[in-house]
Amino acid sequence: MKMRSITAVIALSAFASMGIAVAHADSRSALADAQPSALVPLLAESRSTNQPVPELIDLEDTEILSSSVRYVGDSDLGKHWVGSDNESNICVITEMTDDLGAANVGGIACTPREDFFQRGLTLRLEEGGGEGVVSHLLPSDAKAPELEQSGTAANSRHSGEDIEVIEQSDTTLLVLSTDSADQRGSIEVQRSTELGELKLSPLTGSLR
Repeated sequence: MKMRSITAVIALSAFASMGIAVAHADSRSALADAQPSALVPLLAESRSTNQPVPELIDLEDTEILSSSVRYVGDSDLGKHWVGSDNESNICVITEMTDDLGAANVGGIACTPREDFFQRGLTLRLEEGGGEGVVSHLLPSDAKAPELEQSGTAANSRHSGEDIEVIEQSDTTLLVLSTDSADQRGSIEVQRSTELGELKLSPLTGSLR
């Protein structure tokens, strides 16, 4: 499958200043040997034979293991997957879709397990200076923020004024438009571990 359009992306976990306090040394050591599915439980689920697959991104041209890819769900802005590569890094894939549901731009971001546990993983995707999408993948111990206006849908989506929460097998993805992400600024997410809050940044600025 040929890649029709793929934008430059950046992983939040590359910037320590945008993350949270560093975990205890024993937690970091344990994460070095943990399986990706311990951090992203959806990766442990059996892969459905009829799950959607990326249209624009040929996984054979990436380091992501195609057998690891699992479909998280769709949002108003696109379709979303998680996976891991041959070094057991955590990866997120997003393809933006138009009003008819056709994919028009796709992107990938990956980060080491230890960094993902500490800071989560953010992918910012936009094309031609127009509205784009920001996808925040949360570690398994992080809880989605409470939304002022919420509702549920068949694929476990919750919608607020400007944010969507997609939940699948204890795996949580937050999705916003780039405009909404920049206006909202950082999102603080509570954790069930000793790490306290997880602060997610919108990565302000256009990436091409």
